[in-house]
Amino acid sequence: MTCAYPRLFDLVGKALTPRIRDLGKITLLRDDTPAATTARYPHAGKLLADRWNEDLIRAMYPDLLRVGGSLNFGEATTFMLAP
Repeated sequence: MTCAYPRLFDLVGKALTPRIRDLGKITLLRDDTPAATTARYPHAGKLLADRWNEDLIRAMYPDLLRVGGSLNFGEATTFMLAP
């Protein structure tokens, strides 16, 4: 799953709850400082080690809005987005 999918679901007001295989072996992205993230999610610890790429999200935002609108109004399905 790319980092665009969670933002896309946020745009259309849906909750993305994927099954995460091998959770202990991966790194999830955080949106705040390490201290604030640890305070908010104390059990997540080292899983939330990397910060998301805000420049990438900002650059892709117009595309995210277009795809989000297409999903929201039924013009596209999530299966069309899968690589």
